[in-house]
Amino acid sequence: MFRDRDSIKKRASETESKTKAYLARLTPEELERKVDFSRPRTPPMLVRVEDILIHAALENIHHFGELIAMLWQMDVEPAHVGWLGYLQKSALLTSK
Repeated sequence: MFRDRDSIKKRASETESKTKAYLARLTPEELERKVDFSRPRTPPMLVRVEDILIHAALENIHHFGELIAMLWQMDVEPAHVGWLGYLQKSALLTSK
């Protein structure tokens, strides 16, 4: 449970760190590995890791759009960061 903004930032940082570590050791064999995937009220299925990663990326985009829409409804202009802005902020993109 998140009690304040700092606890959210801490969790986001931990999640991002673990994600980067996993992606750094990702292999073609790992992408093809099948894992059990289940959701409420649906039968479980075997899915490739690659498909789970694609699903996660699309879900992230979907929810990011929802947040932008909520800000617009509140008459707040959202900061447009986009993927390249995110990379730049994360120091993953270097300047010339």
